[in-house]
Amino acid sequence: MKRKNAFTLIQIVCSVVVIGVVSIILFGALNYDFSKNRSEFYKDLLTKVSDSGEDFFYDNSKYYPKELFESQKVTLGTLVANDYIDEIVDYNKKDCSDDSYVIAIKVDKDKYIYKTCLVCKKDDYSNMNETYCDSSWADSSTISYGIVDEPLFYISKGSPVDDKLDLPLSLIKRNYSGNILAVLSPTNTVKISPINIDDVNINIVGEYIINYEYEGYVSQGKVIVYENPAPKVSVGYKNKVANGYNNEKIESGYLEDGEWAQKVVLTFSKGDFYHSEISNVVKYQWYINDEWEDICVGSDYCAVEIEKEMNETVRFRSVDDRGNVSETTSDYTIKIDNTKPSCELEAFGTLGDNDWYVSSVDISFAKKE
Repeated sequence: MKRKNAFTLIQIVCSVVVIGVVSIILFGALNYDFSKNRSEFYKDLLTKVSDSGEDFFYDNSKYYPKELFESQKVTLGTLVANDYIDEIVDYNKKDCSDDSYVIAIKVDKDKYIYKTCLVCKKDDYSNMNETYCDSSWADSSTISYGIVDEPLFYISKGSPVDDKLDLPLSLIKRNYSGNILAVLSPTNTVKISPINIDDVNINIVGEYIINYEYEGYVSQGKVIVYENPAPKVSVGYKNKVANGYNNEKIESGYLEDGEWAQKVVLTFSKGDFYHSEISNVVKYQWYINDEWEDICVGSDYCAVEIEKEMNETVRFRSVDDRGNVSETTSDYTIKIDNTKPSCELEAFGTLGDNDWYVSSVDISFAKKE
């Protein structure tokens, strides 16, 4: 008898497994798309509500927060009631809570940011855990001045400190647990200096702890005084030399200390910094006429030519973009003389009546003083 076609048990089990795997994959993909669309929906909704809140405060400027980091809020119900926005519904077209609101925060003169804190209970959506929805924003007592990060300064040995250790204060917003919610550095903030700046000895290499204090808020910083080697200086020359009648050529080379030249070429490069964190050199200076003067301004590598006549003993140093100075070089004696020589002609013989020589003539040349 002819047997009918039939599935074996193994084939049935395999089919079920394959169908299950495909279903899981499809369900995951569908669920991902659903989540993605829901996320984009609420992202757009938050922006829409924030824009309506911004319009409300613009039209009702008396409600603007007055001081930096102070805030004011307008509820969703107020925005809807005053026709700044239509009734807000969630992803499933259900009403969202009237407890939702837009918060306006002053961050500078005539500048505000607007954030939406939204609750849609029927869709189990809420962004109340975000920073700007923290209840402490309504409390001005959680605003303070302070230094957020401990400052670290590198100062090369011997550099003037001046005001480079001054720090601008930041405006800090904290929650009720004392955690920082936001930091603002307003344009009109004050600067404070360390209270124990005299403890930093800029002539001794080492690490120093400094303290800052403002209105009871204390922060520490660290100063590292390091060795900054003197710059590398190469002294060369360029001289015009006579080469036959009415011709000149340029000779150049390394100039020995104290040797005369017509033009001196100085080439500078920074020394090997002890700390890699140090900023780049921005200029080189020389000590001349009893004071430090800029001689070459540019990058780490710098070159300058000098033609002005001089006979001076000088030394050099580098300066970085933080105002730190290097050690100084040893003394260099630079002598420049580019005045062309002149000479006097002397002739000896017997002159006739017409100023012509009537005898043999001896001619000699001498340098003109």
